[in-house]
Amino acid sequence: MKSWTIAIACALAAATLVGAEDVLPERLLAAPAFKKLLPRGAVAGSPFTTQSPVVTHVSALRLPASQGGAVWVAAVVVHPAPPAHPGPATAGAQRTAARKPELRDVEVLVFRQQGERVTPELARRRRAYGAHALSLAGLPEPGENVAIGVQWAESTTTHQGPVEVHRLGGARPALAFAGQAEGFYFESEDGAPGMVLYPNDASSQVCLPTTYRWQGQRLLPTPAGNSPVANRLLREYDEVLRSYAAERPSGAAPLMVVDVALSRARLLEQSGRRPEAVKAYRTVIALASAPGADGELAARASEARSRGARLESTSAR
Repeated sequence: MKSWTIAIACALAAATLVGAEDVLPERLLAAPAFKKLLPRGAVAGSPFTTQSPVVTHVSALRLPASQGGAVWVAAVVVHPAPPAHPGPATAGAQRTAARKPELRDVEVLVFRQQGERVTPELARRRRAYGAHALSLAGLPEPGENVAIGVQWAESTTTHQGPVEVHRLGGARPALAFAGQAEGFYFESEDGAPGMVLYPNDASSQVCLPTTYRWQGQRLLPTPAGNSPVANRLLREYDEVLRSYAAERPSGAAPLMVVDVALSRARLLEQSGRRPEAVKAYRTVIALASAPGADGELAARASEARSRGARLESTSAR
């Protein structure tokens, strides 16, 4: 379950974005200017309980007046699965579809609204179960420059999926990034806009962030280590652990707390702060080894022992 710390990081980062907001699908469907540009019969709800196109995610961004003041809106539309046999779907087939999700045609649609005028800017379609995340970000450059990011859902059992980022506002949309991840969010820190990606790491129970920065039309990774994002996360993880310790709980720690502790230890190791990392791994072991610990906590404790022992042995040489 690697999504705990990613969800925490994304929620904290969302509070730092200026101008971007999530919008209820119902609000978009109620706006005539947008509704007429969506697939006919589109509704809000679950794509696996209806045979209509379903709007599942909406994100909106208002650019500052210095960049024209336009409103950009992005939406994810999940199209109905085709009937298993020619002809209209039966009630039994609909019940089966509700029990067993199927791959669908999923679209990401982006619109630009200036006054009363709404124009389509991007339509991206692929086969998926839906989308895990959708986000818009404005880029502080002359003219209108907007990034749209989507993480497609290609599994119903994990949060991992393909991430695509398109840069809009120029003559034509440009693909700025494509890759696999457990999660992502846009961020702007120290005046450098970019993206934070959580790639899957088969060697660990948690994922560490990779920071990307804009270079022309592309998002490219920055060196790992003492990045502003890593330092901010370390402060936030410290606060989570301090709050937990202040409660003086008994028994095994919650998985979320252990994942935060393990992520903190790995970030310290990545930044070269070895003595602190060794101590942090011992904290993970203590949190995950209390009475009542389950198999997932035992896996975190085992990883912490292995990583901590390796650090101590290399430091002793």
